[in-house]
Order: sequence, then C-alpha cells, then structure tokens
Amino acid sequence: MDAPYTDLSVIDTQVTQTVKRLRNHPSLIMWGGGNENGPHGGADEGLFLAGRRCRQFDPSRPFHRTDPWGGSVHNWNVYHGGEPLDASTRAMPSVMVGEYGIPSMTNRSSILKYMPEEALGEFPPTEESRGWKAHFHQFSLKDPIKVMRYGAYGPIRNWDDYIAYSQTSQGESIRYTAEMQRAGAGETASGFWYYKFTDLFPGHSWAVVDYYGTPKLSYYRAMQTSRPQSVFAFYEKMNGWHAGETFTASLHIANDTLEPLQQAKARAVLYDSRFKKLWSQEYDGITIEANRLTALDSISVKLPAASEIEPFLLAVSLHAQQGKLIAGQWYWFNAQPKTEELLAFEQAHTHNDNEYPGELAVQAFERYANLPSSPMRQLPLTQLIGTMEQQETGGTIKVRNIGPYPAIRVIIEGFPEDWDCYLADNDFGLYPGEERVIGFEAGSGQSMAGLTLGGWNTARITLAQS
Repeated sequence: MDAPYTDLSVIDTQVTQTVKRLRNHPSLIMWGGGNENGPHGGADEGLFLAGRRCRQFDPSRPFHRTDPWGGSVHNWNVYHGGEPLDASTRAMPSVMVGEYGIPSMTNRSSILKYMPEEALGEFPPTEESRGWKAHFHQFSLKDPIKVMRYGAYGPIRNWDDYIAYSQTSQGESIRYTAEMQRAGAGETASGFWYYKFTDLFPGHSWAVVDYYGTPKLSYYRAMQTSRPQSVFAFYEKMNGWHAGETFTASLHIANDTLEPLQQAKARAVLYDSRFKKLWSQEYDGITIEANRLTALDSISVKLPAASEIEPFLLAVSLHAQQGKLIAGQWYWFNAQPKTEELLAFEQAHTHNDNEYPGELAVQAFERYANLPSSPMRQLPLTQLIGTMEQQETGGTIKVRNIGPYPAIRVIIEGFPEDWDCYLADNDFGLYPGEERVIGFEAGSGQSMAGLTLGGWNTARITLAQS
C-alpha cells in the first residue's frame, strides 16, 4: 500500500468491504496488509488504517501488517540467488516462512493449449523462441536455467525431461522447508506458506496447479507433505553424501488434528542403490495427543562404498492400529549426477550473477544436457499391477507392487483434467508387496480408458478396468 499515491478513503472503503465480505469464512486464519511492502514513504498510513479496520470488524483474527515482517521471512536465496536448497533453507530459520519455492513447467497437455505441438520438438529454447519466452514467468531463458540446478536428476535434453525434473524439484523444495518448519512446530516454528497454489496465466511458474486447473506432480508432493497426520524425516542435505560419512536424520510424527492419534504404527527403512537395507526400524503403540508433534527417533548410519549410495533412499510410513496407511514419504539422496565442472559453473553464477544472457544460456543448456546419468532411473526394476473400478461419478484405482524391490515414484498418467475430476493421490512409493487404493472423482460420462501406471524403476502399464 503506497498511501501517497492512493487516497486513504479508497483504502478504507476497500478494506472495510473486504473484511465484512470474508470474515465468516472458516478457512480464514488471519488478515495481512500486504506483500513485501518496501520502505517507501507513506506506506505506514495505509497499513495502520487496514489494521484498524481488520481489528474493528473482525477482532477474532490477528492482523499481520505485511509479509515478510515480525517473525516471517521470504526465502529467495534459493532459486533467485542460486544457493543450495538444503543449506540455504537451514541458514534462514524463522518462526514463519511466508514465501518460498521453485518454479516448474506445466504438463504436456497444458502446454498444447498455449503452444503449437511442433514447439515441443524445440529444445532448448533460444533467444529467438519468443513463444516459449512469452510463457516463462520472467519472459527470459534464465527461468528454466535457474530451475535446472535444482532438478538435475539426469540429462535434460527435451521438454519431457524438463517437465518431469522441474516438477520434481518444485515438490522437493516445498517438502524440505515444510518439514523443517513442522519439525520445529511449537518451539521454533509456527508455519509455512509455499509460493504458490494456482496461476493467473498459462505457462512456467511457481504454481502447483496450473492456469487450466491441472495439477502438477508437485501438487501431490505438497499435499503429502501437508497431511494433518504425518510421519516425516528432516536431514542436513540431499546431495554430496560420501562413503564413510555418517548419514543422520530425525524422524517426527505430527498430529495436527483435534483428535488424538492412538496405537498407531510407523516404519522407516534406509536403502542403498541396490535396495539393500542399510537400516530399518518399526514402531508400535504410538499415541499422540491432538495438535501435537513428537520426535520419533534419530537415524545415524555410516554410509558404505560410493557405488552403493548413488543414490540411496529413505522410506517412512505411518499406519493406523488396524494397518491402514495414514501417511508416507519417500526421500532420495545423491540423486543428481552433477560433475565437478557443473558444480563450479553453478557456484560461479549465484545472486547477481545468476543471469544467463546470450552465449551463457547456450552453455548452461549444454551442461545440463550432458549430465552423465539418471541415477533414480537406474535402480533395480520391480513390477506393478493395477486395476480401476469406476462408478457413475467416481471410483478407485488399485495398485500393487508384485516385484522384489520398492517401486519409486509411482505415477498415474492420463487422468482426465476437467474441473469435475479429482485424483486423491499420485507420485508415491510402494514397498515390495504393498498395495495402495487411490480414490477419484469424475463427472458422469468421463472416459477412463487409456490410464497408465508406471514408476521410475518400473515398466509403464495400462490400467485394467474391473
């Protein structure tokens, strides 16, 4: 709010009408006077006025004059600054992380709504790719390049690679900060807001649900991370673990509901790159009061040879007393095969140097295209089976891992994207022998033919209808 350029009576009218219109919504938790308000002259008059009207017409909720301010931060050292996701996040502790995240590309189906199909054959984009640049959030080649340093899970040589890896990195960025905050809930932290949920224009952005209402893979990661009852791990770093080093992580269970969690069970397994168990533990009889967090355990494991930890994985799951899955997470480490040359290139381009004009953009795309491998796609193969049962307006998808190894990043593709369609979960892991039932909603007449199911270490199959 810049009061010298806005009549205070206009602000008064707008705030009064807005508060009276929205104050009875049950999802409203607080009022905010603005976003990243600078120190420009006159801002306080508008903010003070907004605060007085919020307190006057809705005294039941707090007023936060602007964000960041008063115990909240926005972390843009990640992405804009080019700093490592894990180290930069841990270096910025705050009661509230009010804005953070990494952008990603929309799904292929959405791209075809704003770009011609032949454009999907043009990768990497160049300075002459005006159509692509018009749908990047800052209208520049630096947008995808700045994302790739966080999504280098393998060679990025086409738009499909970039879609998958950018959405993966977006989900990981949301999860890491969220779980840092949840691990400190009630003591050092109170919450998080990732940026952002949905979009005002079609294209590359921070949204997890795009302009057309289509969820990205990062939407499901954000949903899994934010389950009211959840088990999760927090750890020092994602990459750069070495043979002989001691891997450490803390395990937590959150119960952010109004009811106690009683006699639950939990499981945690640390796997090497061939799915040999490096450590595992099961926990029974877990009881947590309403609106409480508990520290479940600490992991401390000496890592084996380098060939056995490129990558390595941690799985955690929480089950009700009767065995039903409540929540689960799969984490991967050393999953980005960056060379020393690429790491040096990234370290040379941070903050004000995290810009890629002209020939520098060409160099950046070449470096990520020439990554040596895709570690997560070279894990031992397992096998999935799946069936779908559809009723008039919904149904279930049943997935089972019948192979000898965990199934990593199990993804359902081809689900309808209309406004009346909803898939309850996606992009998850399965232990050997584990079965998952995923509910869905779909408008009458929606065809489910052609839905496929696959993972990063499984073949893709077509779902059979039962």
